[in-house]
Amino acid sequence: NANVARANLSRTTLVSVRSGGVTGIPTALPTPWVIVAGYLVGPRADLSDAALPGADLSGTTMNGADLSGADLFGANVSDATLNSANLSDTDMRRTDLTRSSATGANMSGANLTRADLRGGSFNGVDLSDASLAYADMRRANLAGASLTGADLDFADLTDVGETLKAADWVW
Repeated sequence: NANVARANLSRTTLVSVRSGGVTGIPTALPTPWVIVAGYLVGPRADLSDAALPGADLSGTTMNGADLSGADLFGANVSDATLNSANLSDTDMRRTDLTRSSATGANMSGANLTRADLRGGSFNGVDLSDASLAYADMRRANLAGASLTGADLDFADLTDVGETLKAADWVW
């Protein structure tokens, strides 16, 4: 827990920051960092096991962040960048990931049941053993994605077509 009220962190280098329970409003944070539900969120943040159900993470930049085991149930992660992030074993049921970019991310074992991935870029993503049951994946780019053991029951793959040819399909 940290109170960052009136702190000016604009020239601070934040790498692998682990937080939770952050309170107060700083005068400035380094770009593109933000505070969401008591967590410092930004590139390479350590958000493993973070409790962020229903959080508004739309438009955030979390490249290289560790969100393994995090609870993002029903969160809004639309238009976010999660390139090379670790989202393994993350609860993303009913999460909005529309137009997000997660190129090269690890989403193995993630629960994306009923998640909205429409128009997102998931190039080279590891979705092995992930649950994508009932997920809306219309127009998502899955080129080079690994879907080994993934559950795609009732997922909507409309207009995914050509990108699936380049995905790794093994059951």
